[in-house]
Order: sequence, then C-alpha cells, then structure tokens
Amino acid sequence: MKKFIELNHILEDGMTAYPGLPRPKIKALLEHQASRSHYHDQAEFYLGKVEMVCNLGTYLDSPFHRYRDGDDLSQVPLLSTFVSNIEI
Repeated sequence: MKKFIELNHILEDGMTAYPGLPRPKIKALLEHQASRSHYHDQAEFYLGKVEMVCNLGTYLDSPFHRYRDGDDLSQVPLLSTFVSNIEI
C-alpha cells in the first residue's frame, strides 16, 4: 500500500525564518466590513496579504537557486522530484 506523508508545515505571521532573512508578514489587506463600500453594501469579501521570502518553510529548490544558468522551478519536471522509496 502506498502512503503519502505530508512534510509541509504551516506558515504563520512572524514565524522563524532562516537567519538573516526577514520573517513573514501575513495580514489582512482588506477586511470584510471595509470591503462593503466597494459593492454598495451588497457584498463583502476578505483580501489577505502575504510578504515572505521564497525559501521559507518547506520548499523545493531548483538548479537556478544555486546556478545562474540553471533551470528554474517551472522547467523542472514534477515527476523528477519524487522517489519511490525513502526512509527517514
């Protein structure tokens, strides 16, 4: 039986980042009540804003991360990132 193990962790406002890199900022850009004026009080919505460096949390590096002429993540075949058996 194949089993998938989720290794991601939750991104949170102000969480620890790699030393020297800024911590993420996660906040509301527009709250529900403030959005009502955009739609004459007929609808409301929430817009969130996230500011963070790209290698925060669980992420996948591409060759471009290290090598100027390397492939960026859009050029890396997804299936090349999987292994059939791994033991940690």
